[in-house]
Amino acid sequence: MIQEYILYGYLGILSIVAVFLFYKLRLAQKEREQLQKTQKLFLQGKRGKDLEQVLLTLAETTRESRKHQKLQDQQITDLGNAFKESLSRTSVVRFNQFDNTGSDQRFVVALLNRKKNGVLITSMYTRNGTSVYAKPINSGTSTYTLTKEEQQALDEATI
Repeated sequence: MIQEYILYGYLGILSIVAVFLFYKLRLAQKEREQLQKTQKLFLQGKRGKDLEQVLLTLAETTRESRKHQKLQDQQITDLGNAFKESLSRTSVVRFNQFDNTGSDQRFVVALLNRKKNGVLITSMYTRNGTSVYAKPINSGTSTYTLTKEEQQALDEATI
């Protein structure tokens, strides 16, 4: 007799669990049906096709934008590298080599990049003509002897 009551108790508990699980299953089915309705609303009919096309267009635009961004990043890197080699340090010094020859018609031009590599151009004017000299500069120094005016132009350019 007690065994029958225990058996009925277990059956009752199992019945309650089964009803609870059936209830949870029904709630999950209703939620799934609601999601399917929402999906159909967005993806079927004219509105759904429009939304799908918008999403596809956005995805393609995003891909194109990424391609352009990579190209622009490379161009910026190339420009940065070119800038390192471009002339960014300059100086001009005008001078008169002899006190009795008139105005400052002689000059030195220093043209250097950020690494202090470049050239010094010296122009020497005389009554007989004009001479132009170039001296290479590497890391702010020259293998040639510099005049005081050339050294002044180099110093001004490297400040």
